Amino acid sequence: MHPESSKKSLKSLEFDLTVPLDEEEVEEAGPVFNKVSPVQHLKQLKHIVLLGGPWLLAMPLLRSYGHETRCAGCLIIMAAYWITEVIPLPVTALLPMILFPILGILPSTAVAKAFINEVTFLFIGGLVVAIAVEKCGLHERIAFAVLSLVGSSPKWIMLGFMVVTAILSAFVSNAATTAMMIPVSQAVITQLFKCYRLRDKVMGVNHELLNEADEKKQMLPSEKRMAKGLVMCICFAANIGGIGTITGTTPNMVLIGQLGTLYPAVDTGINYITWMIFCFPLMMICLLISWVVLYFLFLHNGPPAADEVTEYVKSRYAALPGISFAESSVAACFTLLLTLWILPQVAPSLFSGLEHESFTDATSAVIVAILLFMLPANMPSISEFFKKEAKKPKKNYARLLDWPTMEREFPWGVLLLLCGGFALAAGVKESGLSEYLGRKMAHIAEMPLTAVQAICMCMTIIVTNICSNTVTVSIFLPVLATLAEEAQLHPIELMLPMTLTCSFAFMLPVATAPNAIAFDSGMFTVYDMIVAGFFVTITTCTTVAAYMSCFGDLVFGLHPEDFWNATNIDNIGTLQASVN
Repeated sequence: MHPESSKKSLKSLEFDLTVPLDEEEVEEAGPVFNKVSPVQHLKQLKHIVLLGGPWLLAMPLLRSYGHETRCAGCLIIMAAYWITEVIPLPVTALLPMILFPILGILPSTAVAKAFINEVTFLFIGGLVVAIAVEKCGLHERIAFAVLSLVGSSPKWIMLGFMVVTAILSAFVSNAATTAMMIPVSQAVITQLFKCYRLRDKVMGVNHELLNEADEKKQMLPSEKRMAKGLVMCICFAANIGGIGTITGTTPNMVLIGQLGTLYPAVDTGINYITWMIFCFPLMMICLLISWVVLYFLFLHNGPPAADEVTEYVKSRYAALPGISFAESSVAACFTLLLTLWILPQVAPSLFSGLEHESFTDATSAVIVAILLFMLPANMPSISEFFKKEAKKPKKNYARLLDWPTMEREFPWGVLLLLCGGFALAAGVKESGLSEYLGRKMAHIAEMPLTAVQAICMCMTIIVTNICSNTVTVSIFLPVLATLAEEAQLHPIELMLPMTLTCSFAFMLPVATAPNAIAFDSGMFTVYDMIVAGFFVTITTCTTVAAYMSCFGDLVFGLHPEDFWNATNIDNIGTLQASVN
């Protein structure tokens, strides 16, 4: 600011110092009024420290001669930025495109190829279908249809909420499912409270909701616990539901992408149908165990059943309009997608005319995604097609999915985060960092498999509750791959349990989007979530380890010796090709 203008501002202000100044006037008045306390200075410096601190810590590694140490420096910077969120997570995911070529870890063309691969298109196709399901309202119809069958007891209502949420989350965005189910849960809770207050006075209960102030005023301790459980169960079920399918949550697709990057020419045994055969029953088992835990924490000796709630849910379901043409079409497209994912595994002869592995799950997902942009949202009329232009009624020829909806609803940031994880995994592998870390952890490999899995899962639980689950799985998977090689274990035995554990972030609201959405309802505290989340985490992770030891080999054919022999043969062939 010019000195004269500063003096002028002060002169004009000295006559009426009793008038409070707004921020613009204080800025105009100059440094006399801009007195900042040391605490405020520290807050202003926080952003600079978080931005520059990781670079200072990693500088010795970045300036070293070894590729693996330079990559470790990049990993430190990205991990720090991802944990502190000093810049948006998707922006941090773009750093490999800058750092790897500059530091000589990977050329830019290799980084770009790692960013966009087959799993990227599987992710895009799966989410396009999920957005179409949300757009036509099919998920809401499914939710009320199931809830109308569960009865009026709070424990069965909780189980109904969890089953609906988990199944929807296996195919639709976890956050979107939670955002849809939380208002339904709150409406049911309010109706339960109203039934308890009026049961002795009124025989027929009208379906109007209580005032929020009256609701809180009239809550009994047991009813408060019930309300906490009926809301918290939804975010827990959404997290668990993500493990049901490959496209259910981002960490699952990170695993598939990194398996393709680390072992490009070896059949790991994981595809869409084997994943569902293994993980969908596991999802239901974890769901039932979580329900039992939450029942004893929140509903044991709780309020009784209320038949009016069943009537309320049935009335909401009956109030829905008839199944629209758009809902039927989206359901048909969804069925087609599942069929295309399953057929190559159960009837490979149908695809015998194609080259080996040329038709993949990503191909099926993109086919159906394009269909959704082509098919009409309304029933087409052949008679109107032949009418003259002047006689045709003006109609909106909408499609099942349109680009404005895609732009608005598609999680572009998550896509960048997913791709950044692929690029980071490629750099960790090519630089030799994963091999170096695996050698340093060789003493762990000498332990029994159960102990190694327990250590890996404990580390994952700690990190994934304070950091993005996509980030967690992107960092740990390459290291576990090398650890599996050192121990001569099949990599699936370590990588799959760790990936599934990333979805079991139940203890903090910031851990996952479903947790944050449920916490925002105001029905429970952080302490409530920590206590319930701790017990659910312990039981579900124990279940995963036991289930993996019982059924992993049966579904995936885990034969470590054959796997590593095939990997070594492929590596020798690649080396000879590069020499020639």
